[in-house]
Amino acid sequence: MSFNHVIRPKALADMFDAYEWYESRKAQLGLIFLDDVESAVKAIKSDPELFPVVFKNARKYLMKKFAFKVIYVFDGSMVEIIGIIHGSRSPKEMRERVNDS
Repeated sequence: MSFNHVIRPKALADMFDAYEWYESRKAQLGLIFLDDVESAVKAIKSDPELFPVVFKNARKYLMKKFAFKVIYVFDGSMVEIIGIIHGSRSPKEMRERVNDS
C-alpha cells in the first residue's frame, strides 16, 4: 500500500538548497540528488512504519546515494515530510520542526 504524502515548505527549501549546492559542484549532480529524494519518498510511502523513530513520532530514512536523511511523521494515513537534511547537521532543528508539526 502506498500512503499519501505532503512535503512541508521547510523540507522543500532543504531539498532545493541541496539541489543547488550539488548542481553548482557538478552538472547533473543536483538531478541525481532529486532522484534519490524521489526514491526515498517512494520507500517511505510504501511502508512508513519500517524506518526508525528518532524523536517523539518522527522517523528517519537514510538516503542511498547522498549523506542525507529524510525526516517525517506518519499519523496512520498520511506521511508528512518535515526535513531533508545532511547527516552532519544537528538534530535540534528537526526536533523544533517535529514540535511544530
